[in-house]
Parts: sequence; structure tokens; C-alpha cells
Amino acid sequence: PGFTEVVIYHLLPFIEEPDLLNSGFALRGQNQLTTQQVTHTLNYTKQLGKLNVNALIGYEWQDYVNKSVTVIGRNFRGSSFPRDLTDWFQSVDFEGSARSREINANNDPTNRLRSYFARAILNWDEKFLLTASVRDDASSKLGENLESEIFPSFAGAWNIDEMAFFPQGTILSSLKMRAGWGQAGNVN
Repeated sequence: PGFTEVVIYHLLPFIEEPDLLNSGFALRGQNQLTTQQVTHTLNYTKQLGKLNVNALIGYEWQDYVNKSVTVIGRNFRGSSFPRDLTDWFQSVDFEGSARSREINANNDPTNRLRSYFARAILNWDEKFLLTASVRDDASSKLGENLESEIFPSFAGAWNIDEMAFFPQGTILSSLKMRAGWGQAGNVN
């Protein structure tokens, strides 16, 4: 988990005007960001003569939590500003004083992402390649019950430079023709 604390005290103004003398500003804040991720994958590779088969399946879980709190003081006067800022903010005696306070808290909704994915690659003698993949993503941003969407993709490639008719020793050393189609999603 990440933890950030910001503390700023500004007791004297930058401009020395009689009205601004003895004015002040204080800020104390904390931010906590927790990110958890679990990824599991299983790979399979098999050579069957001139055919190479490569397959992958996996599961992924991501969890993000962001919380923060900020306490701000403004325009306190004189030397009555105590050393412990927390006690000053808890003070209830504001009569006849220029003291002020502001307390902000933020707790972003927890964001979760759950994914199942699979990919298969067929490679025939480094000349012809076929790839297929599918991903099932569920996100808390799409609904309370982790609504899911499926995203497939397909691609094929031809390594023309691996063919017998391709001229060797020329300025062109590699030539590949590739086509693909796929669906992508965004939960932001």
C-alpha cells in the first residue's frame, strides 16, 4: 500500500502588509492508495513436424482503493497557534477569533477488474502464422456485479521472405504481409 502525508505550515505572509501580519495558513493531509494485482498464466508449446503450437490461458484480478483526508486552517492570529496542529483543529473555542478550519475526506469507490484470457498461435514452418485471442473482462465500473464484456481478436501473417521464390541477397531482407481484426474495450 502507498501512503503519502503532506504537512504545510505558513505562519507569516509573504507580503508584509499590516492587515496580513499575524495571518496564517496550515494544511495537513494524508492519502492512501492500495493496489493489489494477481495474475496467473499457463503456457503450452508443442512442435508437431513443421507446425509450432503456442497457447496461453490466464486469469487476472486487480483491486484499487484510494482514500484521503485533508485538514486546513486559515487566518489564525497571534501566538495562540499551538504546536500540535491536531489539538488546534479539535478546538471549539472560536469566539472573537480569526481562526477557521476545514476538514475534507475522500474515499473513492473501490475499482475492481477481473479478466480471463486465452491466446493460440499456429506457426507453419515460419511461413504462415495464425493468432486468435479472447479476453473476458469484468469491471466494477460497469456495474455492481462486475458486468463483463468479451473481446476477441484474430490475425494472420505470411512471411514472404521465407518462400523459395523470394530473392536472397537483395536490399530487401524481410517482407511480411499481415492482417488482423479485434475488439478492444475501455472502462475509464
